[in-house]
Amino acid sequence: MIRWLATAWVAAWVATAAPATAQDTSSAPQLRVPRAPILTIDASRLLPETVVGQRLVRALEAEAASLERENRAIAQSLRDEELELTAQRDTLPRDEFLKLAEDFDARVQEARREQDAKQAALQARLDDQQQALMSEIRPILGQIMIEANAAMIVEIGTVMLSVRSIDITDIAIDRINSALAEPEEQDTLVTPDE
Repeated sequence: MIRWLATAWVAAWVATAAPATAQDTSSAPQLRVPRAPILTIDASRLLPETVVGQRLVRALEAEAASLERENRAIAQSLRDEELELTAQRDTLPRDEFLKLAEDFDARVQEARREQDAKQAALQARLDDQQQALMSEIRPILGQIMIEANAAMIVEIGTVMLSVRSIDITDIAIDRINSALAEPEEQDTLVTPDE
């Protein structure tokens, strides 16, 4: 019962927490950090909507496309070789054909292992770069927490119900872009809606 009351009190407090009321007189709207003990963020938006995330995605997409082209070329080469081998089935002695078929199968398996290893290495690079990006943005999120006087930032996907006013995703994206984007990237930010 006490846990339920405490949860209800926190939820009511968060729901009524007002954002900072500082007036902004510039023509560009300024995002205000809400004052709340708990903040939410949609982390899935950080990669596609920040300049540094977009840069990372473009680089990895280029690598993935190159790997896909390589996979298709290898597959076509192996198909051609298989057709050639199949055509020789009736003209070669059985033992010789079986030896060629075993050699071919070994090459197919080796090609599959090599390409799987390249795919795994690409995924590992993605994971490493995402972790590096998170390390870069963690201080930015920490500063937002300090400004909000918050105790934590929770991934919005894990929250059953919350008010929009405690979502700092737009603020985080804006701050990440300001802090980490190269000057020439500031004007080229592409949002997923474009």
